[in-house]
Amino acid sequence: MNIPVALLRSCTFILAYFVCWQFSAFLEVAPSTSIFYPACGVLAFFCYRWGWQYIPVAAVAIQLGCLPQIPFSDLDAFLLLQTLRQFAVYGGLAVLARKYWKLTLPLETLHDTIRLLAFAFVSSLLSAALAMLNFSIYRPALHDILGSVALSFWMGDFSGFLIFFGGVSVVLALKPNFQRRRKAFRLSEFSPKAIGLVATLGTVVVLMAFLRAHFELHSYSYLILLPVIFGAIVFGLHFAIASAILTNVTAVTTYLLLDSTSQVSLIQFQMLCAVVMCVAMVLGGAISDRTLARFDAWHDQMTGMLNRRAFFEQGELMLARAKRYHYRLALIMLDLDYFKLVNDTYGHDAGDRLLCEVADHCKGITRAGDLCARIGGEEFVLLIEHSDANQATQIAERLRAMIYQLKRGTSQDPASASFGISVSQTGNETLSDLLASADRMLYVAKQTGRNRVVLDSQMSPVSA
Repeated sequence: MNIPVALLRSCTFILAYFVCWQFSAFLEVAPSTSIFYPACGVLAFFCYRWGWQYIPVAAVAIQLGCLPQIPFSDLDAFLLLQTLRQFAVYGGLAVLARKYWKLTLPLETLHDTIRLLAFAFVSSLLSAALAMLNFSIYRPALHDILGSVALSFWMGDFSGFLIFFGGVSVVLALKPNFQRRRKAFRLSEFSPKAIGLVATLGTVVVLMAFLRAHFELHSYSYLILLPVIFGAIVFGLHFAIASAILTNVTAVTTYLLLDSTSQVSLIQFQMLCAVVMCVAMVLGGAISDRTLARFDAWHDQMTGMLNRRAFFEQGELMLARAKRYHYRLALIMLDLDYFKLVNDTYGHDAGDRLLCEVADHCKGITRAGDLCARIGGEEFVLLIEHSDANQATQIAERLRAMIYQLKRGTSQDPASASFGISVSQTGNETLSDLLASADRMLYVAKQTGRNRVVLDSQMSPVSA
């Protein structure tokens, strides 16, 4: 183990637990009782991510996290057992889950969210059962409300667990180059999402204030789900999670500022927070699944380019538009040279990397209205609007030179590609006609030395 890295993680672990514990203490709505406890998520995350070595760190984090509200001198048998409960349940179960129950972060699909929800549900339920047992032994005066105590511990831990893991998922998803295909269908940039978050939180504050003034909060408080649901539908999974977290925090803060503790019981609010997180994750995961399925149906999964089916669907529309408005289209077809040799010599991972690099160059050289697709193993095609033979040749030459700068696997040998170009002339060509013509020119380029561009109109190499 790298000792400096381990020390840094350990310090981060302790600090994160301390901050989350203080956050819960700050949001107390009753003496020593908070709405949610994200600190349990900290324990589970670090022990799951890096293993049993962080169990001792978890013990230290729990002891230090309670300061200064609970000094060491006040730790009696009851509090020590409460500490042990968190330590054993969230640390121990996380270590077991690391081996037997895969949790995926960042969350991307409904399957990922269901697995996380199941783990959070079981671990928080077990934690609540142990807490109830501890209360029954050391707090006999609370025997009559033991069920409410257990339910409060369960909902508080459950919602806090989801808040922390949801926050981690959002942070990890914001890292650049997370998934190549995610970049291809990103619906919006940061600004619209930031505006959406602000609008969501503003709506929550207005709803809470309005309900506090005119109705009973416990009857209508679930209306705060509406902006979260709307955000999930518009922006997807991680926006839904972020808005659910901020909605819960905003709702609790507003709840405290309005001094509404007489209108809503602690358990009702804890259940509201848990439901908001669950709805956001499940709905966001389902929408993400649908988006990914739609993306996969029209795109090559590895490169993020259009697939053959999508190319013909959209290409026919482009060709019809070109015929209607009387302008030309150019079709550029390229095939990587000696690609099988790259796979056989350096492995399929090297071949996949080369394909992705070529795909990036193809997408970078085309305009917004053009099409670029991967229609075969190492075959790519570009359909360029408002382009004649000279312009298409220039684009192909630029792309050929860019590909020639790439390397074959780990060697210093340059990669190369052969190009065939066809241009619509009479306006009566079909997309299949253009593709077949470019394919013939590509064959000529292969036969006359490779790493060159051949244009249909002249049937001879343009340059090498």
